Amino acid sequence: MTTIYCDTSVVVAYYVPEAHSAQAEQVLDGHPQRVISPLVLTEVSSAFRRKVHDKALSRADAQAAWEDFKQDVATGIFRLTELERRHYDHAAASMWQTKDRLRTLDAIHLAVADLDGFTMATADDLMAKVGKDLGIKVRWAGA
Repeated sequence: MTTIYCDTSVVVAYYVPEAHSAQAEQVLDGHPQRVISPLVLTEVSSAFRRKVHDKALSRADAQAAWEDFKQDVATGIFRLTELERRHYDHAAASMWQTKDRLRTLDAIHLAVADLDGFTMATADDLMAKVGKDLGIKVRWAGA
């Protein structure tokens, strides 16, 4: 079975209601071998907090989703892989290989998938496009 690297967009959509939640569930539930980086932990926390600030989610619901996610990481539903210097170097080089405006953190996510041989799971349209353009296997969970 293919191991998928889950970016923040697909993880957030999996834990809280969003436009891409059904697709995120389908992608993640179909892949028992899921990997994230510490970057995803930080970004998910930020995304949940932003939803509270924007009044898209109650604080209680956001905190419950955050706790559920952390528990799933602790029990191995999401395996944590560490970021290394090679990921950052690859991300920097990748920015010069695309005509699209690739965001820094997205380039790091793509570098992990590319260098470590994972399929990228994302609900982000631009990241899916750039990943494919760079020759990375992508499972798009968008609508």
